[in-house]
Amino acid sequence: MPTAQLKLVITDPQELSKGLAIADKGGLKHLARHGAKLFAEAEGSGSAPYKVQIVHDPEKGYRGRCSCMAARTRPFCKHAAALLVLWARDTNAFAVAEAAPEPAGEPSTSARRAKAKTGKVDADALMRQGVEQTLTLVRELALSGITTMSEERVAQVRALAETLRAERLRRMSARLVELAATLGVAVRDYAALDTEDYGAALADLWLAARRVQKHLDGEALPPEHVETLIGRSWTKKDRAPVQGLELVEYAFVQEVTPDDFVIRESRFLDLATGTHYSEKQILPAFLAKRTAPKRSYEGFLLAGAGGGRYPGFAPHRLDLSEPGALQSLADIGARTALSARIRDQALPGVAGALARLTEHRKDVFAPDTVPVAVRVDSLMAEGDRLLALDESGDSLLIAGDPSAQIALTSALAGARLLVILGDLLLLGAIPALQPLALLVERNGTATLEALPAVSAEVLLGARKRKQPTPGRRPRWIDTARQLGIASAAIALGEVREELADILSEGLSALTSRRADGLVERLRQLNLVKPAALLAETAQRADPAEKIDDIVRLLQVLGIGLNRLAASRNIDRTRLVRSPLHPAIMVFPPEEILNPEGLLQELHAKRLVGHCRAIAIDRALQSFDEPTLARLAPTLFGDGSVSGLVAERFAAHPGIALELAANFLDQGKARFTMKGWSAPARVARYTAVQMLQRMSSPEARHALKSASRTVSRDPALQSLIHRALQPGQIEKVPDAILDGLRAGNWEARNEALARVIEQGCLAALPHVRRIVATDPSTQVRFRAWYAQATLLDVDTVPLWIAALKNRAANDDAGREALHALAHIGDNRCIAPLLDAFEEGYKPTLVAEALRAFGPAIVPPLIDRLEAKPEQVERKVTADVGAGVEWSVVNEMLAQRLAILPPQSFAACAVVYLKFFSKNPDLQKAVAALVQSRIDNAGLDAVPSDLKRALTRALKTK
Repeated sequence: MPTAQLKLVITDPQELSKGLAIADKGGLKHLARHGAKLFAEAEGSGSAPYKVQIVHDPEKGYRGRCSCMAARTRPFCKHAAALLVLWARDTNAFAVAEAAPEPAGEPSTSARRAKAKTGKVDADALMRQGVEQTLTLVRELALSGITTMSEERVAQVRALAETLRAERLRRMSARLVELAATLGVAVRDYAALDTEDYGAALADLWLAARRVQKHLDGEALPPEHVETLIGRSWTKKDRAPVQGLELVEYAFVQEVTPDDFVIRESRFLDLATGTHYSEKQILPAFLAKRTAPKRSYEGFLLAGAGGGRYPGFAPHRLDLSEPGALQSLADIGARTALSARIRDQALPGVAGALARLTEHRKDVFAPDTVPVAVRVDSLMAEGDRLLALDESGDSLLIAGDPSAQIALTSALAGARLLVILGDLLLLGAIPALQPLALLVERNGTATLEALPAVSAEVLLGARKRKQPTPGRRPRWIDTARQLGIASAAIALGEVREELADILSEGLSALTSRRADGLVERLRQLNLVKPAALLAETAQRADPAEKIDDIVRLLQVLGIGLNRLAASRNIDRTRLVRSPLHPAIMVFPPEEILNPEGLLQELHAKRLVGHCRAIAIDRALQSFDEPTLARLAPTLFGDGSVSGLVAERFAAHPGIALELAANFLDQGKARFTMKGWSAPARVARYTAVQMLQRMSSPEARHALKSASRTVSRDPALQSLIHRALQPGQIEKVPDAILDGLRAGNWEARNEALARVIEQGCLAALPHVRRIVATDPSTQVRFRAWYAQATLLDVDTVPLWIAALKNRAANDDAGREALHALAHIGDNRCIAPLLDAFEEGYKPTLVAEALRAFGPAIVPPLIDRLEAKPEQVERKVTADVGAGVEWSVVNEMLAQRLAILPPQSFAACAVVYLKFFSKNPDLQKAVAALVQSRIDNAGLDAVPSDLKRALTRALKTK
């Protein structure tokens, strides 16, 4: 039953609330299901437990039964409500009984107790059957190989995964799902099969099935393995008491699962021991709407906290029953002390973090991730990748998609990096760090900056960092070579890959002849024992006898590979710091840009990321004031260099104040399709940053004046307020923060609307989190517009990519168009013109183009000259209607003067038609055209140009 229907079934909110409380306290025991019935026992007022049932009838729906007195007067008592809540939360928590337990309300007897025991035995028998089926599957695949795999076989694997899920064999079920996906690739295109993923899934299945088999034979499982291997859900009685914790929350994660559960999680670091904890609230979505959300403890130290710790791996699940004393971290002294304690508990560098991951991976049933806090002082940008870098030069790949990397670099703006807190995981065989928070120092004050938390499952589902070409399988080795991973790791990776290839062909392919080369390479790597084991395994005649040893070899070589591929040491003396983000280092570019080269780079973007920033910064430092003034209209509107431009122009107060007046003065508004409008917002954003850096009385006065002229732009007003009061600590209003973390999408959408309305800059990290993790497409699109409102210039490349990908996702293309039009960044002009040429949503694109004012005219005219048919479109004339003659006069005169005779007439017609809805400007253009005709002595004027001139000069 979908959880969203639960509130329609249990219509009494009081009984539902009581049932939820019973479910949370673990008040129901012996959960079971048989046919269309659910069964459980609840503590009663007497010595005998209450018998609780839920019956589902296709015609009558769900009915609750219970032996308690309350059940006689209402459809659902609190016990029946609790049973239905538990079913909605986790169907795997219910044992599958061969026969129905005794009906609710009947007295218990020894016979019925015997039957109940039989039901438990039957559940174990089903689990044993699932284990045997899994071992049989692995054995068959290992022996026969998968070169001739069929869709029917893949369907069988998926069906077995569903069966194991019902039998609570969670890890094995999950691995079977992965295996089915891998086998599906083999069916479609065997050449594209990732044999390493196939070998890893097969080995994990074999080990997990053998371990559960031993457990069913009487060997106890370690507590941390119980939940993942046999699906036991821990209750409060399983907790171990913990006291005296000193907790700081470094991440607050909210997600909605595909099966409609809301999960809110706080991630804590214990400052006393360095242990990582997690506190979770898990609710069905409909209950989350009416249940108070788990609070976030951001901005507080929980001194003397305590509660109960559930069994499992780090981050250890914590029931925080005693938050302790909440000590505010608002003042500088508290932040400084916090910074020192976090650094004390953080691992000393990349080597320590990798040692932690290696130790964690020794347990084959451990989770894919392990939480760490690690001391690093820089990030290194290399192409489209980021690496964490410690003082010794050891590096660690940063995991995450482009949006996560943007959030990470934005959090480092103007800051010194001290510690990264997050999760270590493996992408292929390459260790990587998924940051959840940064400890930074900005203006001498330490701050703990939370980051958007992308699900680790998403990252692990895209382990390969390089997209393969069709018909060619993805190989982590390709990425490893690009990252400069040690040659020994590459060699070992190739050996392990060859073993996985053999496993995919069938173990009969593992002969001594084929293994000899691999054995020799292992010996060259000083892996003597694995080499001997491989040689011995290859000599066995029966392929079935090779399975255990091949699985062991894959595991051992995997651990060795992780060690060898762990780190790359970077010579820090060859790096320079980015002028945009001092915490980011790059290999410096060789390019020296002159003014024309700078303009070309701004449009062509041949350089990438922070290398580009260094080249542009060097150029700006070398230019004189007249050159800077000439380049200002282009530079101020490009968000990628906004900080650099503000810094360099602030060093020239004379032109800086004049430019600020031009960009921020309300009198400089221009006419657009919707009336009078201010200059593009990014240009104004750059102007505010420039005045903030000047720190002079004149600049402060200009900021105060600008505050009045941008009254219709709350975000710009907030930026000016921040510039005038730089030391003030900004806080997101509680009502907005609660809305952004709400369980229902309507509340999150409404909170985003308030962020937009108020221009709440402090909410930007939370908005980025929503973009990265929110399950609602509508909410994510709303968050895009909120980012544009808050002038999040770092996100512009993602919107440009969405606009370019509009054929694949029209909704995302449309919303990206809205965001780009609202933010007004010059980087958008080229992709918007591409969309304009294509005829994509012409009215919206035309309005977006007009928002850029004069900056749009030269590139648009270039397009119209190349494709004159575009000028016949109505929307083209609409764009020209808002252009002012004073800002294009010189540009058009220069163009007409240098046009060659053979193209003069065609281009002149284009100009006249472009401004056909702007009569005054059209007449001025006609005068320029006629002057060129007269001065150049052009005798043969084409008829279409004559007609265009006549119409223009007669226009009133």
